[in-house]
Amino acid sequence: MKVLLGAVFLIMMLLTCISIYRTGEIEGRLAKTVTSFLRMMLLLLGVNAFLVISTSYFLSTVALNAYYACIDWTLICLLHFMEEYTQTFRENQRAKSIIYGAALADTLVMACNVFLGFLFKVEPVRMGNETFYMAVDFRGFFAFHMIVAYVLTLFSVGALAVKVVKTPRFYRVQYLVILGLFLLTIAASLANWLLKSFIEPSIFLYFIMSAAISYFSLFYVFKGLIERMMTFAINDMSEFVFCFDLWGNCIYVNKRVTADFQYMDVKEVAEKEFKSWYENREEDQKDTLQWMEKRVIDNKIRHLENVYHRLVDSRNECIGYFFVVTDRTEEIKAFQKEHYRMTHDELTGLYNREYFYAQVENTVKENKDKKYYLMCTDISGFKVYNELFGESSGDDVLLTQAELLRKTTGAMEIYGRLSGDEFGLLIAEENFSEDVISRHTFTMRNEFSNSHYRMHIYAGVYEIKDREESAAQMCNKAKMAIDSIKGEYDTFFAYFDEQLLEKTLNERRLISELEKALDEEQFCIFLQPQVNGDGNVVGAEALIRWRHPEKGWILPNEFVPVFENTGMLWKVDRYVWEEAARRLKIWQSASKEDWHISVNLSPGDFYHLDVYKTFAGLVEKYKIEPFKLKLEITETVLMKDAKGQLEALQKLRDDGFEVEIDDFGSGYSSLSMLKDISADVLKLDMSFLRNSKKPERSWAIIQTIIELAGELNMKVVTEGVETKEQVERLTAMGCELFQGYYFAKPMPISEFEDTYM
Repeated sequence: MKVLLGAVFLIMMLLTCISIYRTGEIEGRLAKTVTSFLRMMLLLLGVNAFLVISTSYFLSTVALNAYYACIDWTLICLLHFMEEYTQTFRENQRAKSIIYGAALADTLVMACNVFLGFLFKVEPVRMGNETFYMAVDFRGFFAFHMIVAYVLTLFSVGALAVKVVKTPRFYRVQYLVILGLFLLTIAASLANWLLKSFIEPSIFLYFIMSAAISYFSLFYVFKGLIERMMTFAINDMSEFVFCFDLWGNCIYVNKRVTADFQYMDVKEVAEKEFKSWYENREEDQKDTLQWMEKRVIDNKIRHLENVYHRLVDSRNECIGYFFVVTDRTEEIKAFQKEHYRMTHDELTGLYNREYFYAQVENTVKENKDKKYYLMCTDISGFKVYNELFGESSGDDVLLTQAELLRKTTGAMEIYGRLSGDEFGLLIAEENFSEDVISRHTFTMRNEFSNSHYRMHIYAGVYEIKDREESAAQMCNKAKMAIDSIKGEYDTFFAYFDEQLLEKTLNERRLISELEKALDEEQFCIFLQPQVNGDGNVVGAEALIRWRHPEKGWILPNEFVPVFENTGMLWKVDRYVWEEAARRLKIWQSASKEDWHISVNLSPGDFYHLDVYKTFAGLVEKYKIEPFKLKLEITETVLMKDAKGQLEALQKLRDDGFEVEIDDFGSGYSSLSMLKDISADVLKLDMSFLRNSKKPERSWAIIQTIIELAGELNMKVVTEGVETKEQVERLTAMGCELFQGYYFAKPMPISEFEDTYM
C-alpha cells in the first residue's frame, strides 16, 4: 500500500510540476501568485509522500510537524492568490503582518514539537504488514495552529464569496467551482479530524483545487463569453457581415445589414446573390477572395469592398462561408477629391503642370502610330492687365482661356495650365487646326481688349518627333517658338524649328559668359557724336559692343534683348555708366569739360539697383557735374512701378541730372509720356520718315513735335540723321542738336578722342 500511495503522490507532484512550468510562462501578478501557491502545494505533496513511505518514527514525526506548518504557508499563498483573483483585502497591510507573524510562530512551535511533543504525539498504525504513523492525543497548544489555519481559510472563503455575489452571472461559474472545491476541502479536513484517518483526505482535494485554480484563473475562457463578445463585436462593426451554411442558406447578418436594408428580406436577397456568385466561381474557389465593385443602392453608386472567407473545421472540411462587405464610397470620394486637387489647377479645373506633363508623356508613348503637336500659349503683358483691372478680372481672363481650350479642342485632347498665364495643349494631328486656334485668339482679344489694354495671345507649336523627350522639354521648345515672335503685334503663331533651338542655345551661352566678359573687360564703349547746328561736337551717346574672344564683335541687338529678358542687362548698364563717368573725368582734365555723354536706362535697372544712389555715387566718385551725364529713357522704363521710377528720376533732376526721352516717334514713346514725366531733352528718331508714303505729312508732324518740345522747355536732339538736306530742314524748324550717320557712325572711345579732341 505504501508503494501505491507513494506512486499516487508522485503522479500528483509530477502534474503539479507541469502546472508550475505552464504558469511560469505567463506574465502578470496573478500568474505569480498561482505559481507560488502551486510550489507550496508541491512541497505539501512531497511532505505527505515522505510520510506515507516512511518507516522511521522520528522521520515520520518530522514529516507530520512539517505537514501542519506547510498547511499554514499553503493557505497564505492561497490567500495571496485570492487577493489578486478577487481584488479584495489588498490594502490591509496590518492584517497581513499579523498573519505572517502567526504563521511564523506556528512554524517554530511545530519545529519544537518534534522534540518536546507538547502539541500531539505520534503513534504507529498497522495496515496489514505495513506500518504508518499518525498524530494522536492533540493538546491545548494545537489550538493555536487550528486558529491560524481557519482564520486564513475564512479570509480566502470570504473573498471568494464576495466575488460570487458581486460578479455578473456570466462570470460566476469559475468562482463557484473554486469556492465549491475549497468548501469540500474544508469539509474533508473536518471529517478527518473526527475519523482520525492516517491519510489526510483533504490533501487530494487541495491538489484538485490547485488544478482548478490554475485552469480557471489563467487558461479558462468561457465559450459563451467568446460567442457573446464576438456577436457584440460583429454587430458593432461598420461593415456588412453575411454568414452562410454549407448549402448557401444565410444564417446570420449583423445589425449594419438590417439597419441599411430594412425594406427588404435581407437574407433571401443575400442567398440569391451568394448562389449566383458561387456558381460563377465554383471552379476557382479559394479560402479567401477580395474584390471591389460598384453597386447602386438607394439610387446612389456605392463602392463596396468584398472579402469572402471559406470556413473549415479541424479536418479542413468546409462547414460554411461568410462575407465582410465594407462601404468604401466616402473613402474613394475623398481620394478622388484629393487626387483631383493634386492633379488639377484650382482656378481653371485644367490639369496642373506636373499632371499635364505626365499625361502628355503617357499619351505619346502609348499611341506611337499617331502624330501629335504640343502647343503652348502665353498672354502678352498679363501682369499689366492684373495691375490695371485687378486679379479678379485677371482670373476671368484665365477662366475664359480655359473654357475656350475645352470647346475648341474637345474632350479627347489633353490641356493644362502650366503657370500664371501659360497654358499647354496636346493635339492629335487630325484635330489640329490653325483656323480654330486663330478664332480662339481673336475671341480672347475682342472680349478683353479696351482703350487701356490691348490683349494679345501668342501660341507656340512643337511637332513631336522624339517620343522619348520629357514633356517639359517639349513645352520648352513650344515656348522658344513664342519667344521668337514676342513683341510682334501682327503675329501670334509660330512653329518650333532647329534654328530656334540653335538661337536659344546661343542665347544661353551668352548668358553664361556674361560674368566672365565683365571681369575680362570684353565689353567696349562706342561713342556716337552729337553735334550742334554749326557742326561742332558737344557730346556723344554711349553705346555698348561686345568684343568676344572667339566670335569677334557681337552687336547690341544680339545680346541686349537676351540680357533684358533674363533680367541681367543691369550689369551691362552699370558697366557703361561707370565707364562714361570715368571718361567725363578724363575729358574734364583735357579741357573738354563742356562735353557730355548720354547713357541708357532699362526697366531692370530700377528693379535691381537704387538708380538714384548709383548716379549720385558716380558723380561724387569722379567729381563731375551731374548734367554732363545725361540719362536716356524710353516709355518701357515706366511700364511697371511707374510711381517709384518717376520719383527716382525727379530726385536725379533735382540734383542737376538731365533726363532725355529716347526714340520718340519710333513707336516706343507716346505723348502720354510727355504728360507723365518732366524731361529735359526730347530725342526725335528720324526713322519716322523711313518708308513714309507721304513724307510731307511726316515733316509736318516733326515740325509740330519740335514746336511742342519748345513749349515744354525741352531741347530736341534728332537722331538717325543721314543727309545734309535733313540737317538743313531740321535746323530751319528749330532743332539745335543732331546725331546720325551723316556726321559719324558709333566708334571706339580712342577713335572718337583722336578725331574730335
